[in-house]
Amino acid sequence: MVDVSLRTAACSLTLIALVAGVAACGDGGEAKISPPAANVGVRVICHTDPELTIIDNRGSTPLSVASLSPLISGQRIRIRANDRVIGPGEGKIYQSGPGADAHVIAARGIYREDRVLSEGVRVRTDLGNFSARCSFVTP
Repeated sequence: MVDVSLRTAACSLTLIALVAGVAACGDGGEAKISPPAANVGVRVICHTDPELTIIDNRGSTPLSVASLSPLISGQRIRIRANDRVIGPGEGKIYQSGPGADAHVIAARGIYREDRVLSEGVRVRTDLGNFSARCSFVTP
């Protein structure tokens, strides 16, 4: 019962903070709200060479990708400056492994093939952090 009350209180505080933030952040009465997380799609194809990490920007503003981290190793891979921005309505396929030849993030594979069912990626962007598990479907 206490757990439910704490969750309710946390949700109420979050809602109050959101309302207060929207009301206070506008210039000349305009509220600045970032696009919802639903505007970012992440897919990972771990069993191919090259491995593919696909990020789709479904929003109306550019998306900046800072880094990728495989779920199992947790090793943070920084994205090169010229590969970071994904335009509105566009996607980018980052490649890793010996067969990688475009938007290369690592010359070696970064995903654990022996644990492919629990492997995936965590993506850090300017809109927040997103994650996805490995898929067996090619793009």
